[in-house]
Amino acid sequence: MRGIFFFPFSLAVLLSLAGPGWAGAGAAPAHVQAQTQTQTQLPTRHLAQPLPQPQSSVDDCASGVSAEQVLARVNAMRAQRQYCGPKPFAAAAPLSWDARLQASAQAYADELSLLDKLTHIDQRGQGLRERVLERGYVFRQVAENLAGGPQFLDEVMAGWLGSEAHCENLMEPRFQDIGMACVAGPGELERYWVMHLGRKAK
Repeated sequence: MRGIFFFPFSLAVLLSLAGPGWAGAGAAPAHVQAQTQTQTQLPTRHLAQPLPQPQSSVDDCASGVSAEQVLARVNAMRAQRQYCGPKPFAAAAPLSWDARLQASAQAYADELSLLDKLTHIDQRGQGLRERVLERGYVFRQVAENLAGGPQFLDEVMAGWLGSEAHCENLMEPRFQDIGMACVAGPGELERYWVMHLGRKAK
């Protein structure tokens, strides 16, 4: 197994519907180039504590991540007050699994594995908005968390919780739905994790 470190290989983006147009904002660690002009760079806050040790040696990505696993971990996280960088977030309502967000996450994880890099802009030059709409998810607000490298779901969650922009996406109280996927491939990063979170349009 290659020595892949989590923190250099993560990106987050958030899109909200604002009146007749769309406003986009995103964040990436300081040592990762922003992918679009609407993204700003923020330093990643490294965890003071080591990442939790997995309970088994089974590769979560290769074996497949279930909706039950993701919901249990994300909703347990949202059930508690969290600090995303210096910003406090109150406990938030639990999320529900959405098949359309899972489908968009799966398709994009497949693409990232082939590209062997993390980016919020796909090969067609399209972003998160187009990817989720293409799967039929009409949204008021949507976000994407990406990671490359970790074998285990708990590693990914701990890494995102320790990164300000990813944590804010996880704790956003207006989100209602979630979908997630991971694809294992032969490239340098080996595993690509994609999480889509959203709030449906009325």
